[in-house]
Amino acid sequence: MLAQQDWTNGSLFSQSNWNYFAVYPGNDHEQHVYLTIFANNLSSLSFNASDPTITYGLAIAASLFDPDVLRQPVWCINPLSGQYDVLPRGLYYLLLVVSFFFRRHSWLGPAALGTAMVYAATSAVHLFALITQYRLGYPPGPLDLYWDKDNSRAFGDVDLFGITAILAAAGVMLAPILNWSTSVRTHESQAVIVYWGILIFAALTPAVICQARWYWDDWFFNTLPSFASCPKGISPDCDFIINNQDLEFESYNRCQCTDFCGLLSPSAPLRSSTSMVAYLGRKAADKGVDKDAFWSLLKINLFALAFIILHGAVGILTCRSSQAGVRNALFRLLNGRAAGLQKTTLRKLQTFSAKFVAANFYIFAILGASICPMVFVVTIVVNELLINTFPVSEHSDAVGAWSSWVAAAFVLLAGGVARYHNTIMASLATSLKITGRLFGFGKRTTPPWQSTSKGKPFRGRINLFLHHAFNLNVHIWGTIRFGAWSIKAGFTMFCEWWKHAERLSQLHSQELDSLWLNVPGRPVCNCDICELDSQDKGDNSAGDQSPNLNTDYQPVFSRMDTDEVPLVHHSPIYSRSTSDQSAFSTQHNQAPRLHAIPLEEINRPLMPMGRSHGSQGEIDFSGYGWISEGIPPGTIR
Repeated sequence: MLAQQDWTNGSLFSQSNWNYFAVYPGNDHEQHVYLTIFANNLSSLSFNASDPTITYGLAIAASLFDPDVLRQPVWCINPLSGQYDVLPRGLYYLLLVVSFFFRRHSWLGPAALGTAMVYAATSAVHLFALITQYRLGYPPGPLDLYWDKDNSRAFGDVDLFGITAILAAAGVMLAPILNWSTSVRTHESQAVIVYWGILIFAALTPAVICQARWYWDDWFFNTLPSFASCPKGISPDCDFIINNQDLEFESYNRCQCTDFCGLLSPSAPLRSSTSMVAYLGRKAADKGVDKDAFWSLLKINLFALAFIILHGAVGILTCRSSQAGVRNALFRLLNGRAAGLQKTTLRKLQTFSAKFVAANFYIFAILGASICPMVFVVTIVVNELLINTFPVSEHSDAVGAWSSWVAAAFVLLAGGVARYHNTIMASLATSLKITGRLFGFGKRTTPPWQSTSKGKPFRGRINLFLHHAFNLNVHIWGTIRFGAWSIKAGFTMFCEWWKHAERLSQLHSQELDSLWLNVPGRPVCNCDICELDSQDKGDNSAGDQSPNLNTDYQPVFSRMDTDEVPLVHHSPIYSRSTSDQSAFSTQHNQAPRLHAIPLEEINRPLMPMGRSHGSQGEIDFSGYGWISEGIPPGTIR
């Protein structure tokens, strides 16, 4: 039979095309393996037993000729690093959600965000290392088979997909925060968030480009051919799967299969002495990726991420001001000297053009914030399906997979201890005193220990603490309600600005922030943690009050005698002292402050319409009484 297929006695290396099997060690050169053909369909192989490559050959030959083994061709690939396994990714997504919904909380939000920031920053640095070490191509290779058994530098690395998932989720969450969050804009750690955002978007840009190039088949991974062998008779289902060459990750483990990908270890940057594994994905992910709808969704998501990158870049450039303030500044810049002059046709055209450009910038910012929740979900779904088609180097029971959860738990625990340490120690001291008295220790005439929670017994304090800690649904619902209200109020204010762009564009960012805080109907979160944080912030702000500030003054809106419409002033004067006023008036570069009016002058007759007041020019705000509806006079929250 061998002679009929043109096999002859002598060396096997010269009688066959070994290109397909040249991936294994030693198969690309003469190994002195000789074939001898006998009668009656008998043959023998002779080889040098001292050759170290024979060790690999015997194991592979035994698997090839074993009649009790089923075989399926597989591709071998470098696995996904354990840092991007499913458990670390899931923890990262959870931390991002927690840091977004609880960003106003003094201990939970910063702890969650800090942990996520470290993970995302590390991934960004890893991305820069990969794109500088790999050529990201799809070369034909030495044998024109589009693989290279010796070096993977000309190809790409699978970790790029794990990194893209991490950076994309961070970018989608960070872009609206940089553009719209007043708490981040006024926070003392704003610079840290901005610099982190610069790193994230600087890394996300090449990551999206690399994924788009992979989508259009511009580069691929270095995949080498091999085969998997599975014992017969494990189960009828296993035999059916392997005979139909439909092996995936779950059936590979269930059917007790083995492969020889571990013998292959081409040189790869940042993967010293790393062996390949079988290119087998999870069944659910393979089914999802095989659908045309997935690839259409991936394409849409790439364009959405490009929009998010642009949106985030705008947020970084304008992080010191609100989007409404940037809109007004852009209008004033483009409108130029046309404001207040006689409206000729040319000046009307200039004003309309300035209003159109400024409005489109503002709409662009609103659109970016509106699509971010949907893009966040789509990005996670698309990337998770894609990543789960690749093998991993560590499974969920390995310490590298679950150690990140332990680290994050300790970080959150540290934040909780810093926040509730005094309360916990007070409760512990009370419990020890109660226990001692139950067993007769201590003097019963000693007055009871005074706790920080007056009038609350020990059990009541514990129940109150648990109620505070686990009353999260109220806060989440309050955050969603505040987001819906913000969209409605922002749209209403934008419509008013469009009608009277020239007058309302004279307001700067600080003034717009003050007006925004006083828009009627503003929802307030009623969860216990927010109330405690508000109390703590109020106590801290009261303790840190400047001694130069006259407590007889309250910052209020000036009013006009026609509509009693609020007007915020750019004035550095905030003390009753005349010397302080003159000192501050000469400092032109000082940040603007709200003009302070003494309490006894609140009911003073209001200034007539059209007269300049403070540092603002002549701005007619008649017809904007909707802004001040329901606001108690003389208060800015």
